[in-house]
Amino acid sequence: ANKAAAAGKFHFSFSHVDDLIITLFGEIKAVHDLNSTFLNKSTKIMIHSTLEVLSKSVSVHTEKVLVVKPLKAKDNSVSAEDSEDILGVVQDMEHEVLSKYKEFVAEVRSDEDIVNKAENENVAFISLLEKLPFIADPVDADVRYEALIRKLVFHIRENITIVNNQKQMDPRVTTTSRWIVRAFRTMIENRMGMSIYERDDEGGAKQDLAAAPVVNALNTCGATALCLDLIADGIDESLKMEAIKLGVGLLFKEGGALEVQNIMNTHLRKSNSELFFKQVRLTIQKLQAWHNWHQIIELKDGEEPELPDEI
Repeated sequence: ANKAAAAGKFHFSFSHVDDLIITLFGEIKAVHDLNSTFLNKSTKIMIHSTLEVLSKSVSVHTEKVLVVKPLKAKDNSVSAEDSEDILGVVQDMEHEVLSKYKEFVAEVRSDEDIVNKAENENVAFISLLEKLPFIADPVDADVRYEALIRKLVFHIRENITIVNNQKQMDPRVTTTSRWIVRAFRTMIENRMGMSIYERDDEGGAKQDLAAAPVVNALNTCGATALCLDLIADGIDESLKMEAIKLGVGLLFKEGGALEVQNIMNTHLRKSNSELFFKQVRLTIQKLQAWHNWHQIIELKDGEEPELPDEI
């Protein structure tokens, strides 16, 4: 018991839970039995429903029997006016909760300490991945780099569905998938020692050699083909951009990344690639519309235009 308390943990038995339920029941029933005129009918019905739930929640082993009398028919009915009151209260509560949630999210996003800690956790996870041995490494290990990459790729792919000729993913899975795809790209960039934006002008054969083990693993584990599956009409825009950036990182190689190109070509020929090419067409049309709208942009020396992410 002392060890549990020291660790900040408490062990509850069925009797402890029953005692808590019985205490709650007693306190709420005291309010219920007052039959206060300050409480409207809808509130009294909700209190009575709570007592019924609590009375059914105690275990069969307890000696205490929680009894709540059923409401009379006239007391159990809710008028149209009361129904509107209940709906109004629920809507007000929902609005307040959503408002508080938005405030909370804004506070979290603006807190540099939280942002830094979250970023450090991402770095720590990627660092953990990078320390895993490859299958070819002559060491004893329960988990290998390629095996975990395959699991992550499978997790994303199994959650892609096609509805009305569009690819769709659950928003929660989309967030996870975006993070995973970004982690794949980050591992390539860490090996190169530079970002994909710096690689084109500043990198070369040295960076290709350094990133080769990660690129080869991503190729063989399905991440390269996954990029093409995620560049499709219906997929979240931010996830599509992460897939494109990963594809760019995979394709960097002096003289051309022939193996990556072959994998992409084979995947597009052997799978249903209609939605990929539909997305390519939509992206080109979007870029054309952007240029038609902005026409010629005049900039001062040293200025850069604010381009869409697709460029």
